[in-house]
Amino acid sequence: MPDTAISVGQIYLACPVSDGSRRIRIESYAPGDARAEVVDADSGKRPRQILVTQLHSSPLTEYGRPRRNGYAIDTGPTTWRIKRSFSRAFPWEWACTATVTTGPQTRQCSANGLGRTPQDVRHGAEQHTRATHPELVKDGADQ
Repeated sequence: MPDTAISVGQIYLACPVSDGSRRIRIESYAPGDARAEVVDADSGKRPRQILVTQLHSSPLTEYGRPRRNGYAIDTGPTTWRIKRSFSRAFPWEWACTATVTTGPQTRQCSANGLGRTPQDVRHGAEQHTRATHPELVKDGADQ
């Protein structure tokens, strides 16, 4: 069972994600199918099928470690990062990575938060970005 909602047109990056990661695009998928038809995202070539269990919502495992295989959805450049925290009650944390310019001074935003699940912290980070850095929000979604 995939950990993300799959739809045609989505772009995924090969794990472990790096600047030179291979990118694939979903060409066809019917909900409930075990496989999705994909092509190279940049060229549109190399049509093939992959198991949907290889498609993930995050390049990190549930324990905060980078995935060693599979594909993580490409969310574009984000203004925050998610990782495991040292808290037992709230095992996940997010930190804003946006650069804030105030007059001649430039600094990194110091906002952060905790949550019980990766989805909780992603939601908190998205709310912070919309409220504090609206210039970084494009079409109602984080860049």
